[in-house]
Amino acid sequence: MTRIRTRIIRTLQCGLLAAAGVTLGTTPAIAQNGMSSNEVAEPATAQADIRESTVKIFTTSRGPELTRPWTRQQPSNSTGSGLVIDGGRILTNAHVVEYGQQIFVQPYLTSQRLAARVVARNTGIDLAVLELEDGSALDGVPVASVDGGLPHIGDSVNAYGYPLGGEELSITEGIVSRIEFVGYTPGTLGLRIQVDAALNPGNSGGPVAVNGSVIGLTFSGIQQADNIGYIIPNEEIRLFLEDIEDGKVDGRPFLRETFDNTRNPALRAKLGLSSNLDGMAVADAPEENPLKPWDVVTAIDGRSVDSQGLVSLTEDLRLYFEYFVHHGLNDDDTITLSVLRDGEEIEVRSPVVRGNDDFFPQLDNTYPSYIVFGPLVFTPAYQIHAYRIDMGRLAARRSPIVGRAYTGMDEDAEIQEFVVLAGGLLNHRINLAYQIPP
Repeated sequence: MTRIRTRIIRTLQCGLLAAAGVTLGTTPAIAQNGMSSNEVAEPATAQADIRESTVKIFTTSRGPELTRPWTRQQPSNSTGSGLVIDGGRILTNAHVVEYGQQIFVQPYLTSQRLAARVVARNTGIDLAVLELEDGSALDGVPVASVDGGLPHIGDSVNAYGYPLGGEELSITEGIVSRIEFVGYTPGTLGLRIQVDAALNPGNSGGPVAVNGSVIGLTFSGIQQADNIGYIIPNEEIRLFLEDIEDGKVDGRPFLRETFDNTRNPALRAKLGLSSNLDGMAVADAPEENPLKPWDVVTAIDGRSVDSQGLVSLTEDLRLYFEYFVHHGLNDDDTITLSVLRDGEEIEVRSPVVRGNDDFFPQLDNTYPSYIVFGPLVFTPAYQIHAYRIDMGRLAARRSPIVGRAYTGMDEDAEIQEFVVLAGGLLNHRINLAYQIPP
C-alpha cells in the first residue's frame, strides 16, 4: 500500500483536470441511417479502409446513484466511436460503454444497428473490447491494425469518429503535439499522445491515423483549451489486448515505491549526488523490498534517469522512467535498477506489482454495496468518493479515513473496510427532528 500517497496526489490531479474541463466525451444519441456487409476482411491501411473500420456506438446506460445506492440513475443515451480489429472485435473506450444496459454498433455508411456486448474493459487505461451478438455481421469490413509504433512530434494526423454536429463520419486534421508517460486515472500510468485536431464528444473510441496507419484511439480532451485532445497509442492498446488474453485484466506492472525529484541542492548534498549524477530519490518503500528510503534510482534497465525522473527514449523524446518498467521486466517480475545508496553505486532488482492497491476501491462498472442501519445508509468509501471527500474537515474531526488514505490498509488491522454515509437520514422514529450536520 506504499503507493497510496502518490495515488492520492494523482487522484487530486485528476480532480483538477475534471474541474478544468477534461472530458471523456460521449454525445447524446441521435437516430441515424444505414448498413451492408462486404466480403473478405483485409488489413486497413489506406484512409478509405480506416473509414470503413470506424463504427458508431450507441449506449443506453444506468450509472450508480451514490446517495441512494439501492437504486440506479435514470437511463441515459449517448454515442461514441469504435474501431473494428481482428477476430470480429470492436475496440473503444471503457467510458463509452460504462454501465451500458444496451449497446448497439452501426458500421460505416449503414443504417442497421447491431447488438453488442462488452467482453473486456480496463477502466484505468480507458479501453474496452466489444463483440457482436451476431459474430458474422462484420464479415467483409476491413480490419484495422494497431501494430504500428509511436508517431513523431509534428506528424500530421487525421481523427475519425462520430462527434456531435452531424450524423455521418467526421474526419478532422491536426498534428502530434506531445508524447508523455503520465497518469490516466488514479493508480494508472500510461503512454499518451496529445494532438491539436478538433476532438469533440462522440469522438471517443475512434481511430487517429498518420499517413493512413492507425496510431491510436481518441479518449479525451480539454474543453477550456483550444484543440487539446488526447490519444491512447497503439502500444497501450497492444498491452491491453495481450493482458486480456487470459480472460482477466492485470494492468501494467509498476513499482510500489514512491519517489521524489532531486532538484533541491540541499537534498542533493544529503544524498551525495555529484553534479554529473542525477536520479529519483525513494521517499517510501515496503520494508521487504530491496529499495530503501533515501536510495536514489540513477538508471532503469541501463537507461539514465534525470533529476525529474525523465529518461531519453529518442533524441527528441523523454518519458517518465516508470515507462521502462514493462520494457525491462525480468522473468521473475523484477526490474533492474542502478541505485546510489550511502554514496555507493549498487544494482538492485526491485519487484513489481500489477493492478490497483488503492485504499479507495474502484466501482469499475459495478454498483455500490450498502447496509441500512436504522435511519443510516452506509456504503464503502469508493474511489469516486475521494473526489468529494473534504480531507481537511475529516482531519479536523480526527477521522481514521484520513490517515489510512495516505498510509494504506494495515493487513493486520481489525478494521479492513472504511465506510461513509451514503446520504441524508432515512425516515425513522429514532431520528425525529434530527438531520445529519453538513
